[in-house]
Amino acid sequence: MFFTSNTIDQPGKQISMALHGKWLGGEPDFEQADAWLLVGNNPIISIGGLPGQNPAQKLKEAQARGLQLIVVDPRVSDCARKAAIHLQCRPGEDHAILAGMIHIIIAEDLYDREFVADNVNGFNELRDAVAGFNPEYVADRAGIPAAQLIEAARVFARAKVRHANSGTGASFAMYCNLKDYLVACLNTVRRLYAVMGERVTRPNAMLPAYTPKAQAFPPFKAWGLGEKLRVWGLTDTAAGMPTRRARR
Repeated sequence: MFFTSNTIDQPGKQISMALHGKWLGGEPDFEQADAWLLVGNNPIISIGGLPGQNPAQKLKEAQARGLQLIVVDPRVSDCARKAAIHLQCRPGEDHAILAGMIHIIIAEDLYDREFVADNVNGFNELRDAVAGFNPEYVADRAGIPAAQLIEAARVFARAKVRHANSGTGASFAMYCNLKDYLVACLNTVRRLYAVMGERVTRPNAMLPAYTPKAQAFPPFKAWGLGEKLRVWGLTDTAAGMPTRRARR
């Protein structure tokens, strides 16, 4: 049995990957990016979401070359202070903002039609699911200006190289699986992945080697795996066996 702290602070990352599927080519190169979206993470302090080697300096260099940083966070974090657009939402409404961005990108035909046609199943279902998340509804629900949401979606979608990721902060709110699933959907409809001929940014060094491929890996089982726990009857998940903090 393998237990992991992922089940405490960020289970949605692995659960959503299993439900959505993943791209075997990896993320785009941050060194070439001109837009980056952070949802509930503050990598200047906690790493994760930006290159791990001196993320503050990497962000400074990226912004000097023109990168547009978009931050979704109820807190005015270190990264939020440096953001071109800070969507300071009500806590727990990250998923509404992501659904709203996807709605705008699809409605304004800013998604990657060719990539979606070649690699995606369920696009029409996604379009229907976010149809009600228009800018006015999201603005009222999340407590942000509608114009700011529209600007964020357009800046992000029109960038040549961009990527979205989320952090621990957003994972402590309700609907963390849905939030990470929508991050994956946003990355997919705009093809925010490395493709053939682009540099692989995270080749394994201390882990078994793998061969990156510019192709999709389909969804797989997210929970109900392996042996059940003797006490609670819970099973393994894509995020690992469930753990909990000890109480005195």
